[in-house]
Amino acid sequence: MKEYYFDYRGGSKVRGELRFMIDSRKRIEYSQSLISLLQPPREYIDATLPVMRIEFRLEREAGLPGLQSAVAQDCIRVVCPSKA
Repeated sequence: MKEYYFDYRGGSKVRGELRFMIDSRKRIEYSQSLISLLQPPREYIDATLPVMRIEFRLEREAGLPGLQSAVAQDCIRVVCPSKA
């Protein structure tokens, strides 16, 4: 399995990591995490979650139809925002 990691930051409160994994059958899985050693402050969560919404752009720009509806979102210690 190949794995690719991309860290991103924006402003003073956006911090994330995007990880793509490609298995031997060329299936792609991705995950994103808010980078923090401890429980991140609520304003970091609120600032980073909207940036994590890449499904629409990947679906449209990378030609991946149906991606948005196939995404499962897990939120730990916070309420998941609705898909918009």
